[in-house]
Amino acid sequence: MRTIGYILLIYIFITIYPVIGRAESASKKEIDISQLAPSLSVPTDNMQPGDEVSNSFILKNDGNKKLMYSLTAKLVSGDALLFTGLEIVVTQGKEELYRGSLRDLQVKRILAVNGEEIISYTVLFPYELGNEYQGLQANVQFLTQATEAPNTPTEEKPPVVILPDVLPNTGLGYTNVLLLGFLCAGTSAYMYRKQKSS
Repeated sequence: MRTIGYILLIYIFITIYPVIGRAESASKKEIDISQLAPSLSVPTDNMQPGDEVSNSFILKNDGNKKLMYSLTAKLVSGDALLFTGLEIVVTQGKEELYRGSLRDLQVKRILAVNGEEIISYTVLFPYELGNEYQGLQANVQFLTQATEAPNTPTEEKPPVVILPDVLPNTGLGYTNVLLLGFLCAGTSAYMYRKQKSS
């Protein structure tokens, strides 16, 4: 009887383990980007044309898919006139990603799985802005949206090697599990009859 119990335990383990593995892999979000970005506040009370404000933040891919993310800016509160007039330069390392109006900020980047980037920015108070901008204030929030990155033609896929007269191994399917169950049941019945006859 112990033999029958061992066989049944093995069958249950083989049947349930793939389901547990799929549940564990599904527990991690496929698309998940975290942003450690402070809100940007630009008061012009003590600013003169040509002044600038610099800072940086981190973007991290916490999912299990390579991402394409976009970075934009939104006026949370303050004066739309100042939000339109300010300029921004966005860099990642030594690479300049954007230079232009803060209102029109648009950056698109690819971020690998478990990858992170330090995004630096400098907000400029242009020389050509007149006295009407003095005393204004703009509170700005950086926004990110992410989707799964498309495959590019430059990505090289590993070669598929198919041996002659050998089907590729696709893992345990339901048919294999059922056949294994019948085999276990047959073996159990045989061992039981053998023990009973002896």
